[in-house]
Amino acid sequence: METDISEFFSDLSKYELLELFYTISGNVTNNITVFITALSAYLALAYIAGKDLTRFQVYSISTIYSAFVLFMIGGISRDSQTMFLITSELFDINTSIDSLILTVVLLLGWLLSIVFMGQTRKVTK
Repeated sequence: METDISEFFSDLSKYELLELFYTISGNVTNNITVFITALSAYLALAYIAGKDLTRFQVYSISTIYSAFVLFMIGGISRDSQTMFLITSELFDINTSIDSLILTVVLLLGWLLSIVFMGQTRKVTK
């Protein structure tokens, strides 16, 4: 599949590649903003009301939150990989590890937020 994308990129002019790069870069930035918003809302809920929620409420909220956030992380990862492929096509720079690092950081943020909810629930009144 990557060779198909590389062939597609080689057919585009530099201007078209730059336009595509900035479009995808904007998408990645917007998606990261939505991810941080959802993460902040979940952490605020865990901190403010976590110990007052029932087990069913925590599992329901955490499941919906996890599905949404993991979907966002998948989109961010895919778009960032495409963005870095365009970068390598334009400037002959290998930035393939950057997409992996970004994905790992986002996954770590999600995982730590789930752990934080669990730790907040264990606090006794």
